[in-house]
Amino acid sequence: MLIIFLIITFLIGTLAIGLFFVIISTILIILKTKTKLLIILLIIGIIVFLISLIGILYFRTAVKKADKKQILDTGTKLYLKHKKKNGKDEEYFMYNGKKYIFFTGFDKVEQIGLGNIIFNSRSHDKPVANIIERNDIFLKLFYGATDRETILYTIKNYPDDSLLMEDAPGFYVYCEEEKFLEKNIYYENINNYKFYISHGSSGYFRRYSIGTEYMELYDREMVKEIYTYTGSGDFIQVPPEKECNYIRIFGISIDGIVVKNLAAIISYKNNLYKEFGVFIEEEAKGMAVLKERQSEYITNIVF
Repeated sequence: MLIIFLIITFLIGTLAIGLFFVIISTILIILKTKTKLLIILLIIGIIVFLISLIGILYFRTAVKKADKKQILDTGTKLYLKHKKKNGKDEEYFMYNGKKYIFFTGFDKVEQIGLGNIIFNSRSHDKPVANIIERNDIFLKLFYGATDRETILYTIKNYPDDSLLMEDAPGFYVYCEEEKFLEKNIYYENINNYKFYISHGSSGYFRRYSIGTEYMELYDREMVKEIYTYTGSGDFIQVPPEKECNYIRIFGISIDGIVVKNLAAIISYKNNLYKEFGVFIEEEAKGMAVLKERQSEYITNIVF
């Protein structure tokens, strides 16, 4: 789909160039400055314009076919809206007279990595509405994009509908606005989580993604200690990825709704370090060596 969008973008550019030559050549010819060069430019402009137009129409049809899929009709249609709030873009919709706002979401790659842990707790339950997000008029006009439509579900085993899940690639969860603060406080408290450690993820996002090998951690006090650890001694630069290994400690809320990153651990030159924030290699600060007992705990589990 991305390739098709790039092709259409290129064709829009050539369409504009062709139209420009047609307009300029036509104006100059009308002003009685006929020359063979102007006529040639006019013909070239018309050809480029027509070829680009036919190409855009062809690929718009391809986009529409790709977007066209069977969507369950729940009988209720909701429209996802956007507005600026405190300088940030807020997504929301109205359902049963209540306003719902975006709460959390994560990539399906993490779902695969976590296997049954996620699927047993975050699977959707009953469909309640078709949720529609209107596409930009420019995307519709030139690219043939249609409005994005997905299904909104209740969450399996969740006690009420204060949280609803959109069945989309981002696996988005929306929260009733009046209960947002209450939910946020609950999910910020790491006492409401089960703890896990992941090792062996690879690729560009390996320091942030959950790997395919993971296990539950039961020494909750030690996990909390690592989570709150702020470093001792000097911070050092994060080494290149090829020179180290990454370990991730994360939590899954007891109700299975939220995945919370607790610590990114780097194994480097026979030492374990905790990484602080998202750092790039050019930055001087980035990680601090763990305390001996913290390193021993992780080493005994992972290695």
